[in-house]
Amino acid sequence: IIQCILPSIMRSFFANNTVYSKGCAVTNVNTVWLRITASIFWNNQGHSDRAQTIYHGVIRSKSCNYTYYSECVFVRNKECCIFVKSSSTLVIQNSTLRKNTIDHYGKPGRAIYVDKCKVARIEQTKLMFNADQSNQGGIFMVKIFSCSFVNLSFILNKAYHAGGLKVKTGVLVTIYRVTFIYNIASMDGGGLVLQR
Repeated sequence: IIQCILPSIMRSFFANNTVYSKGCAVTNVNTVWLRITASIFWNNQGHSDRAQTIYHGVIRSKSCNYTYYSECVFVRNKECCIFVKSSSTLVIQNSTLRKNTIDHYGKPGRAIYVDKCKVARIEQTKLMFNADQSNQGGIFMVKIFSCSFVNLSFILNKAYHAGGLKVKTGVLVTIYRVTFIYNIASMDGGGLVLQR
């Protein structure tokens, strides 16, 4: 658990961490910023059942002014990789999220989950082979004022709703040079869902 004012994590490796509460590898609450660069997150998992309302996240960040990820790799995690809630600014750059899975129902799954953020920007990032049985496979953003997606690739992600990307109640949404290939959804858009 991070309780610092300006935490930075660089060139670190998180593997096989398990949690029964919140944040498999990193939990960050009420900090000015969280900066994670050139780090690898592999095979981390959160335990849950269908009755629980705990939202784990490999990295769970809440009420942070500025959250920044660059050159990070998330592979084979059994949980939502990046969970951000009630933050001012989120930036994700040059990262890869591959073969991450969610197998419990009704939780905010997908590789990246963002709830109540003023500005979110994701650039030069690949999301491949991510799967969620109940929600979105790639990215889900809800209650965002401004979000932009630039030079992203969504490839072979699978979910019940929106295999690739879903933005719900976003005000300003920019999608530029984004590739959607072979994403699968049982309902709604296989690649992209924009919902008011």
